[in-house]
Amino acid sequence: MKPKELIKILTEGKSSKYIARKCTKELARECTKELIRLLADNKSVEYNTLEGFREILPKITRGTFRKRSIYGDYKLGKIILNVYNGSPAFPVLDLVDHDNDFSTIKAYGLREWDFKDKTCWTEKRRGDISKKTPTDISREATKELIKVLANEKGIEYNTVEEFREMFLGLINNNNFRKKFREKPINYWGTNLNVMIRCAYEDKPYYAVLDLVENDDDFSTIRDEHFFQVIKRSHKNRFKIEMVNWSDPHFYGEDSYHRQFQLKKNYFNVDNKLINYL
Repeated sequence: MKPKELIKILTEGKSSKYIARKCTKELARECTKELIRLLADNKSVEYNTLEGFREILPKITRGTFRKRSIYGDYKLGKIILNVYNGSPAFPVLDLVDHDNDFSTIKAYGLREWDFKDKTCWTEKRRGDISKKTPTDISREATKELIKVLANEKGIEYNTVEEFREMFLGLINNNNFRKKFREKPINYWGTNLNVMIRCAYEDKPYYAVLDLVENDDDFSTIRDEHFFQVIKRSHKNRFKIEMVNWSDPHFYGEDSYHRQFQLKKNYFNVDNKLINYL
């Protein structure tokens, strides 16, 4: 089927399910390429060069697929999204993987995290679909950021001493969260601002702990005593942050003692963390 035939079906008033069945991935790739070409024309850039593609990449969103007309006045993007389960990343990744016009982009590398789409960062937890957990893609993206930061310092990202040095530097400079929000991890200018908010409650510790716990590249770090201290500190810090200080429970006869013990434990945990780091 060609785009013109798909447009003809649209004008016949067929149901969206019928149209989605008729729209093959080959046709979806052709329509996606036309959309990218139009975006490139608007920017006066070449869509199949690294520089040109970087210019239009921020514009490739779910909203663009749904609202932008192609082949005249027809909005085919919604049908394309249905073919790829709603993500704007997958039709483009599929196109880049199959079309030789995008060989330069394919050779450089393009991933799900390079698109403004938060669905790749979390997945439903097994046994409890009401809660979501970080995906492997989230951990891979965190690893890319760690590699970038290590490369800037001229150190290895997964050796014990150098990882500890980098981690301590981020804590002391109080810019851990800022690195996740603003630091580009590749040529496309991708940062992990959306990821850290969606998958890790805007807490960088969560992301790093999750990565080290689940990636065998960090197995030597995982078993080190200083990392175990980081884990315990992280857990205790979280528990203390969750205390409701306005709760009447903390204002009884021995309320001062309860508050003092919590704050004292919090302080001790921080001291242990700095000492071991």
